[in-house]
Amino acid sequence: MTSPPGVPLCVMLIDDSEADRKLFREILKAIDASIDYIFFSNAPAALAYLSQPDAKKPDYIFLDVNMPGMDGIECLARLKKINDVAHIPVYMYSTGHPKSYAETAMLLGAAGCYEKTINFEASIPQLSSLLKGAGINRTG
Repeated sequence: MTSPPGVPLCVMLIDDSEADRKLFREILKAIDASIDYIFFSNAPAALAYLSQPDAKKPDYIFLDVNMPGMDGIECLARLKKINDVAHIPVYMYSTGHPKSYAETAMLLGAAGCYEKTINFEASIPQLSSLLKGAGINRTG
């Protein structure tokens, strides 16, 4: 599901790393400056937000696997139990090797796994290809 025509695409990132959140936002800006970006630094806050009936729901969720407290796998399982959110594609987003969590994530309903990188230029086409189904193309 993507935003209707004329409504900017909305992407949510749930990640405890401030540096990773900033880099992700810069990558989104490089892909398309109109993308609306929502972030949370922990899973419980994101779940509380998304459980509100009037909360703006994202078109895509990127979810860090390794977070203190509730990890990404547990958060994914809970996301898929929220009626208004269960249909949203969730991509696991981690520096760790995807093989260690990918099978579990996919069984829980993840749309895929996206490996974090510190290489800004390499990240742009990778993330852009994930969002391509939403009609997003790099503008810069």
